[in-house]
Amino acid sequence: MKMVTKRKKPKTSRSKKTAHATAPARPREDHLVDGQAEDIYARVKALTNELESVLVFLEAKHRRGMLRLPPRAGPVVELVLRVARDRGLLSGKAGESRAERSVAQAASLRIAEGGLQFLAQAMRDTLRVWEARAWGETTALYSALWTMSRYDESLRDSLGPAREFFKKRRRGRGNTTA
Repeated sequence: MKMVTKRKKPKTSRSKKTAHATAPARPREDHLVDGQAEDIYARVKALTNELESVLVFLEAKHRRGMLRLPPRAGPVVELVLRVARDRGLLSGKAGESRAERSVAQAASLRIAEGGLQFLAQAMRDTLRVWEARAWGETTALYSALWTMSRYDESLRDSLGPAREFFKKRRRGRGNTTA
C-alpha cells in the first residue's frame, strides 16, 4: 500500500522586525508623469471648491471643544429623535427638525468620507513605498561611499554632513548603517 503525504506549505516570515520580508505591492508606475502631481492636486482642490458649500473647516481649538458622537450611538440618536417627533417636540421647515437634517447630512457625507479615507490611505502607502526605496538606496550608497572614503580624504570630507546625520541616528536608536 502506497502512503500519500501532504506537502506542508513553506512558512513565510511576517514579523514586524523584518519589514522587507514580504515585498509591498509596486506602484503601477515607477514615476509620476510630468505634471501628474500638479494635476492630482488641482483635481483635489477643484473637488474641495465644489464641496465648499457643505464642508466646514474648523480650527484645532474648536475641533477639540466640540461634542463627539460616541461609538454605536447612531441607533440611540434615531430612537430619541423618533420619540421626540411622536411627542411633538420637534419642528422645522418641511416637517424636518435641525437634528434630523444633521443626521441625514452626516449619513450622506459618511459615504464620501469612506472613499476619501481609502484614497488618503492609498496615497500614504504609495508615499511610504517610494520614500522607503529612496532611503534604502541612500543608505546602501552611503555605506559604499563611506567604505571608499577610507582611501579618499576628499570623499570623506564631502560625506561629512551625512556622517554626522548617521552618527546621530546611531546614538539615538542604534539601528542604522554607518
